[in-house]
Amino acid sequence: MSADATKGTILLIDDVAENLWVLADMLLGFGFSPRPVTSGKAALKLLKSLPVDLVLLDANMPEMSGFELCTLLKADPALRDIPVVFLSAADDASHKVEAFRSGASDYLSKPFQLEEVHARVKLHLRLGALERERAAWAARRGELEDALARAEALAREAAVAGVPGAAAVGDALAGLLR
Repeated sequence: MSADATKGTILLIDDVAENLWVLADMLLGFGFSPRPVTSGKAALKLLKSLPVDLVLLDANMPEMSGFELCTLLKADPALRDIPVVFLSAADDASHKVEAFRSGASDYLSKPFQLEEVHARVKLHLRLGALERERAAWAARRGELEDALARAEALAREAAVAGVPGAAAVGDALAGLLR
C-alpha cells in the first residue's frame, strides 16, 4: 500500500458488471487500484496471486453469496485480516447482521453515495494499515523481550561463575523486563 495509507488495491466483487464499472471508475478517480471480478470463485482465484488491501463485496450473488465468500476469507489465515465491506441493495437488519456475522468490517446500502464509499474505503484502509503497524510493533516487542531474557540469563550465568559486576547487569536487565 502507498505511504499515505489511503491508496490501496481494492478487490471489487459483484455479479452485475455495471456496478463493478461504476465503482471501479470512482475508485480510480480517487487514486485507488480497483480489481473487479464477477464471482466469489474468481475472487478466490485472484486472491491467491494478488495481495489486496480491501474487499468491496456484493451480498447477493449466484453460486456463492457474499456471506459465504466472506466466511471463507475470514477462515483463511492468509486472508482473514483483509477488511471486507459489503455493498448491497438489501437494507434490512437481517442482511446487515448476517454480513457482520460472516466477518464484515462494514456494510453500505445501495444505491450508495460515492463520497460515502470513498470515506469508508479510506477509513478501512487506514485501519488496516494501523493494524499491520500494531502487529509489527508487537512482534518487535516480543523479539526484544526474548533478547532481554537471554541477556538476563547470560548475566545470571556470569554472576554464578564469579564475573565481577554480572549480578548488577542481571538485575538491570531484569528491571527492563518488568
